[in-house]
Amino acid sequence: MPSIKAVSLESLDLDLNNYRVTKQKSEIAEIKALISAKPDKFWALMNSLLEDGYHSTENIIVLKEGAKKIVKEGNRRVASLKIILGQTRIKKSELPSHINEKIKNLSEKWISENSKIPCVIYSDSEALVCEKVVALTHAKGVNAGRDTWSAIARARYDKDQGKAELGLDLLEKFLAKSTIVSKDQKVRWGGDYPITVLNEVVSKIYPLLGLDSAHDVSPRYPKIKCKAKVDLLIHQIGHKVIGFKDIRTENFFYKFLELPVSPIKLSGSGSSSSGEKYPVKAEPSPKSTSSVALSNSDPNSVRAILKKFKPMGDNREKLVALVNEARALNIAKHPHAFCFLLRSMFEISAKVYAKERRVKITNSKGVDKPLATLLREIVEKMTKNKSDRELTRTLHGPITEIAKSEGLLSVTSLNQLVHNTRFSIAPSDISRLFSNIFPLLEEMNK
Repeated sequence: MPSIKAVSLESLDLDLNNYRVTKQKSEIAEIKALISAKPDKFWALMNSLLEDGYHSTENIIVLKEGAKKIVKEGNRRVASLKIILGQTRIKKSELPSHINEKIKNLSEKWISENSKIPCVIYSDSEALVCEKVVALTHAKGVNAGRDTWSAIARARYDKDQGKAELGLDLLEKFLAKSTIVSKDQKVRWGGDYPITVLNEVVSKIYPLLGLDSAHDVSPRYPKIKCKAKVDLLIHQIGHKVIGFKDIRTENFFYKFLELPVSPIKLSGSGSSSSGEKYPVKAEPSPKSTSSVALSNSDPNSVRAILKKFKPMGDNREKLVALVNEARALNIAKHPHAFCFLLRSMFEISAKVYAKERRVKITNSKGVDKPLATLLREIVEKMTKNKSDRELTRTLHGPITEIAKSEGLLSVTSLNQLVHNTRFSIAPSDISRLFSNIFPLLEEMNK
């Protein structure tokens, strides 16, 4: 039988194999991963503890492993208290200001009352019972006043129980090896990722990769056919640019992987990690490989260009969010909103690219360079001072249009939309000129 007693925080060890996030190497890494996975909920929990203290009715579930006491349920609460009491190497600068202020004003009584917390302690021999109790709280979705596990946490639990989790296996290999995701994304997606979408992708896509089974995808990764496109697919699922609606669209995988449509039958049926069955149809040959041409004055032409735009590289999370918002806008109804987003997309892309390629963002006085100036210097860097003739030709139109003072989609005009009470722009002008400047935006995010 487990014992119940108050245990000092210092003697508790966080579970470095917590299902909420990827396996961590240290307690400080575990805490940072828990924060990154769901920062709003983490800070809200810490704020609640600071205001009300720890409730003695909320037992932490602990499993003894030799001399260690491993927290199996309550890692976020224990992590929060350790931060508050200064038992971690989390810096004050990493905490929200309102949290810092409350920590600074804690009373000695609060500190004394919350240095020990009630725990239900299971011995080594009761490990299976302990896991079952934890599973009842989270994996089965029982509402016990705690944050339920995400789909990826449940997938890790199921994998630990011997179930095949093909999407999870592929994701974890991708996160370990990928160069197109930032460190923050790796941590965040390790704890919160649309894994059920990736499960379905793996169950459908393996024939197009020349594999015999969905079970072969992860073991063969990264040495698989269309590896770069598969990476991009995983990346776009993580950003929620691609979801169930997209991957269940006719011929989606052929088009995304840029493969000719063939009579390959992708799969007869599949299931999500929750066990729900879904039909998977063979991809029929299309009646025509040609797409409908759009006039450059048609607002849909802008949406069509943006739909194919897949920003690559680190530190572009906000850019992806802006692109998604721009895609969703009806330009005919919201031309100014689109232009504000477009201006932001160029600004963010320029600064990220400049940092990556060591182009100075500020002038000799430490003031940010005008965007038009920075873009010109970026084009010079890209074209190696015009020695790359092909790229120089490609970018001549975009930099000419966006840098000239009288251009309707120039930096000057985009700035005037914000500051000038009379200046405005028509949807037809956006549609007509967007394709002129887009190649520069695309080139900065390859």
